[in-house]
Amino acid sequence: MEGSIAYSPVQHLQVAARGHIVAATKTPDSTYSFTRNRQYEVGVGYYTTIFRPSLRFSLLSGVGQGRGRVYGAQGFGGFPSGFPVTGNGEVKKPDWRGAYHKYFGEASVAHFDTSARGNQRIMGATMRATWVKVNRLTLNDVPAYEPSMLYFEPSWFWRLGSPWLQGQATVGISVPCGKMREEQKSVLADGSVLLGLGVIIMPAELYKKLRSN
Repeated sequence: MEGSIAYSPVQHLQVAARGHIVAATKTPDSTYSFTRNRQYEVGVGYYTTIFRPSLRFSLLSGVGQGRGRVYGAQGFGGFPSGFPVTGNGEVKKPDWRGAYHKYFGEASVAHFDTSARGNQRIMGATMRATWVKVNRLTLNDVPAYEPSMLYFEPSWFWRLGSPWLQGQATVGISVPCGKMREEQKSVLADGSVLLGLGVIIMPAELYKKLRSN
């Protein structure tokens, strides 16, 4: 699950915050694998209309941090040799735990189409660059290599609804900038796909609607 909030204290200035969580409620054992992750980020940026009022452009940059755990090999089907073993000689499932921070910058453009009844259709694209640095990492409680990587993350989104309540669909990809070494692949994603559905609520527009009624 992911949630975000954005606010414009003065015209053309935006501040934003976002939180993200991947939760696993089970207790670790030898029969399954899981991933847990919690992260947040804050940013500040600029927005304006370009060429015409229905076309809007924005820039945003910021910082974030998070922590996570990967228990077992994802898609686990057996233990490669070399994993840590317990005192009785049994193979011990890999248990990665770590914390990281990141810096990001993004640019986006969106086209707004408002119908005669006031409903909106919005479509747009975002290009983000994110640098991730793992600053604490252990494998079965033993300190491990702490990798870093720059990712390029283009995405596209579509929104539909009233001025104050809209549904959104998002599709995107995240790809590393450059070839990843094997020790990086064991911790960082070697490319991923984003598919999302969400709800957008705009309190200022809701307040206007309630006052007009």
